[in-house]
Amino acid sequence: MRRVPSSRPLPFLRIVADDLSGAADCAASFADARRPIPVHLHGLPQGPCWALDTDTRAMDETSAVAETRRLFGQLAAGAAPQLVYKKIDSTLRGHVGAELAAALAAAPQFAAALVAPAFPQQGRTLDGGKVVVHGRPGSDLVALLEAAGLKTALLRPAATGELLPSIAAALASGARAIVMDAASDGELALVADALLQPSAPRLLAAGSAGLARALAAQDAREPAVDTPAPGAVMTVVGSFSPASAAQAAQVEQGGDALVLRLTAAQWTGERHAALREDAVAAARAALLQGRHVLFAVAGEVVQPFTRSLVQGIAAATAPLVPQTTACVLTGGDTARAMFDVLGIACLQVTGELEPGISAGLAASQVSRRFILKAGGFGDALALQRVIRRFGANPGARAPS
Repeated sequence: MRRVPSSRPLPFLRIVADDLSGAADCAASFADARRPIPVHLHGLPQGPCWALDTDTRAMDETSAVAETRRLFGQLAAGAAPQLVYKKIDSTLRGHVGAELAAALAAAPQFAAALVAPAFPQQGRTLDGGKVVVHGRPGSDLVALLEAAGLKTALLRPAATGELLPSIAAALASGARAIVMDAASDGELALVADALLQPSAPRLLAAGSAGLARALAAQDAREPAVDTPAPGAVMTVVGSFSPASAAQAAQVEQGGDALVLRLTAAQWTGERHAALREDAVAAARAALLQGRHVLFAVAGEVVQPFTRSLVQGIAAATAPLVPQTTACVLTGGDTARAMFDVLGIACLQVTGELEPGISAGLAASQVSRRFILKAGGFGDALALQRVIRRFGANPGARAPS
């Protein structure tokens, strides 16, 4: 089976994502410390290889469709890159169907979208066109795409033999979205191989970091992340997924960081400003002593409050970044809010610490690493492993 050599990456690459952690996650699949992939937060980037966070997941559907049409219209007007990758959420959060329909309408050079959201290494697969997360059934991708007006064909790599004839038959039937079931990295590798064949039709690749890793042949090499010297780490857990909560609890239980939690009201309310200042002062003292710090939200969070909440957390904690060696940001909204406060418009992604956890540098913050993790990714020990890469927390208990 033909694969893309990891030492010779695709010369032209465009990744368009609807949130920042997803953009960085996919960019990390194609990057290493010698060949970083820039992840931009605004505008249409220039250069041969880049990723862009459109931030459309946080928009209403009408605004997300308009932004997607505008961007893909600009892409269609330029020189055709070797690969355009529309990053979508592995559990189909956001406006997946509407954005893919808008992208295809604005960029007629694509015969269809080939859609493969599975990310088996994170427990997300696709079976019968339906998402399965750690064995639990989720959203119906085929129904979602057809509701957006896209005639859809469903294929499974292992069941079809050579994929290109099956893709050609789907296109001949009028399909505008070709959904690929996948339950393993091997099946995603077959999809990637078909996409990169010289004889393949021009397709808009759409998937999570799972398919991105297969396209980059990431499994053929060791991740090349330039881990800095040991130093203090600040972690901001702005995601409200159960996985993030379990990871923060494990860090606290292991004594790996000073854990500071405020309620949503305390992070954002004016009358709680003194409480926020006390928490930040305690964190600053710990960081200056070389101790790791983790900020999180206490209590239950109402979902529509998410964006304003992470903006409040970022505004309070961003002044501490100069005291850190690394800043770990959990959740795409969290990372976006922090970068907005810090004035970071581009992150040079150098690779990943482990699947789903990317690392990079910002031009204005060259002495520290920014590490991004999607809220739902990783086992209970994921954050603890990341923090321990930067040295033990002074006074921490021995690892259990």
